[in-house]
Amino acid sequence: MRSLREDASNTPLSTLLRRRSQALIIFVGSALKSPASGSKATKEELSNFVAALISLAALQVGTNPDRSIDEICLAARTCLNKALSIMVASDFINGVLSMMESGDQLVQSGALNLLGERLSQVTQKTRQTVVPTIVKIMGFIRGLLTSQVNEGLTRAGYKALRSIGLSMCPGEESGLTEAVPFMLISIRGRATATVALSALSTLPTKIGPRIIPYFRDIITEIVALIREDASAITEDAYAVLHGLLISIPTFWGAREVTQIITLYVDHCVSTSNSASPAMLSLVKALAKRAPSNVLLPALIDLWTSFTASLRTVKPIPVTFAIF
Repeated sequence: MRSLREDASNTPLSTLLRRRSQALIIFVGSALKSPASGSKATKEELSNFVAALISLAALQVGTNPDRSIDEICLAARTCLNKALSIMVASDFINGVLSMMESGDQLVQSGALNLLGERLSQVTQKTRQTVVPTIVKIMGFIRGLLTSQVNEGLTRAGYKALRSIGLSMCPGEESGLTEAVPFMLISIRGRATATVALSALSTLPTKIGPRIIPYFRDIITEIVALIREDASAITEDAYAVLHGLLISIPTFWGAREVTQIITLYVDHCVSTSNSASPAMLSLVKALAKRAPSNVLLPALIDLWTSFTASLRTVKPIPVTFAIF
């Protein structure tokens, strides 16, 4: 025993801390192997456990010369992610909220990524009981999107919002609607446009008329994005437009209808490639759901414009046949 103590006293502090961090990871991995093993703990104990890990994970990194604290922070974050991944659903979501309250960006990013992955697995009954917690989490996400602190955290936020949108429960509509302006900003900025579109694609059919104040800007931005580089855009862009046609068809005006028809015709005229299934589905939905008193005048105006232009006219009759 004495030799062990002497060895410990002769061991550099950084090495001891590194060993402790590794032991912490091993402990969490062996003590929490499944949701059932954690079910014996009370909610207060779980809360204290998560709080203790958060306090370690949120330590100020890079403040000591040998960076030994960094090892502890990394270990604590690993433990947090592992612990949350096997907690029962309600405890998991409360844990995510605690991690968001920590203020540590790496902790928050890990929590949001886990939420995005696991929320879809929560039963509908449990999902309804955690609505107040989800609303609070969305408040933190909007704060992160406002500050745009870093791209990784923004992506994690949109991943979580997509999962929330897919499983939305009554009471969460306002929180999701308030996130739409940030999605538009990201789409304009392009850097995180793909993940923003992925989150936005879940909303039109879920929040319905709440999206009306933004829907014209949404159409304009998405059409511009598709024109810029259609090959790089996921089907989420078309899913958003399709969702708007399904949820609020009567609000589509001549400007919105014209943008979609022109996008389709330009694609058919300028390339030999067939329109993608997603684009064809969108155009067919437009022909079916757009108000006839808007669609028909728009088609007549566009036909006149196209046939009078100098571009190749031959494909246009076939193109318009879809309407």
